[in-house]
Amino acid sequence: MTRPRTLLVASAGGHLDELARVVPALRGERAWVVDDACDPPGDGGRVYRISHGERDLESARNLAEAARILLRERPALLVSTGAGVALPFAALARAVGGIRVVFIETAARVWRPSATARFMAPLAHELFYQWPTLASALPRGRLAALVFPAAPPVEVGPAARPERLFVAVGNRLEPFDRLLAAVAAITPAALVTQHGHTPRSRLWRASQLSAGALHAFLPRARFNDALAAADAVLCHAGVGTISSALAAGHVPWVMPREARRGEARDDHQRETLTALSDAGLAIACEDAATLRALWARPLRRRARVDVPVPADLRDALARPPSRIRSRW
Repeated sequence: MTRPRTLLVASAGGHLDELARVVPALRGERAWVVDDACDPPGDGGRVYRISHGERDLESARNLAEAARILLRERPALLVSTGAGVALPFAALARAVGGIRVVFIETAARVWRPSATARFMAPLAHELFYQWPTLASALPRGRLAALVFPAAPPVEVGPAARPERLFVAVGNRLEPFDRLLAAVAAITPAALVTQHGHTPRSRLWRASQLSAGALHAFLPRARFNDALAAADAVLCHAGVGTISSALAAGHVPWVMPREARRGEARDDHQRETLTALSDAGLAIACEDAATLRALWARPLRRRARVDVPVPADLRDALARPPSRIRSRW
């Protein structure tokens, strides 16, 4: 079997969306490792599905899965954006040698690195972060803004009242009733909702939702089509959803998940939203009243945005592993 150039490893959601952005900088064959909840990129690479471990007992199973996959693929390059799934692959890759390990901290972490980044710092040959505020916390790393553009999408059309709304709450296991209930404050002519793990039985508080198209999860292509067709986007403060909205020419309305409400494990979404709103890349929408006011304003269409792979990261991905001793 031909040896793949690259093994790409990521958890579901924004981590996978971020990792997919490095593909234009890769050479040769590649294979993907995703957890069992993922919709992997359809780029022709081999796909391995593993159990979802996040520094828990399931991680022991991930270690066995990583050994099997690495032994079969024997990659020259391993690239990951996290989350915890990165750790067993990186540890084994360093143990056997001959595999260059590149880790990219998620853009969801603005002021404090993730636990995965702290564990990966001594394992990765190359470490990158996406906000300059992480420089002191990750001194071995380098800045590479992979996900978000430097400026908002440019307005290109006449102003008009929005009619079509796309709503997405991400793939976290915690329900996000608060965001979905806020939709009751407005009356869009067309509505598409990706409600994630929030059960349909709990959506009664937003009667408009039942009149639109309800999906637990949309395949990647249909998700992008829904973004393209919408006049406005309301979403959680997830990196994958926000970056996809920006790429489609939206500055999304964003409601962050909060740990105190049981919507997330921590408040990194609040940090993400603060940084993005300061940069003009997102608009905070904390409650139904704010959504009602935003919906009443005319909007202008915006141009699509493409973010190139940063030069330092591109160089790191192209660097050969010839100086790394292999124990295969």
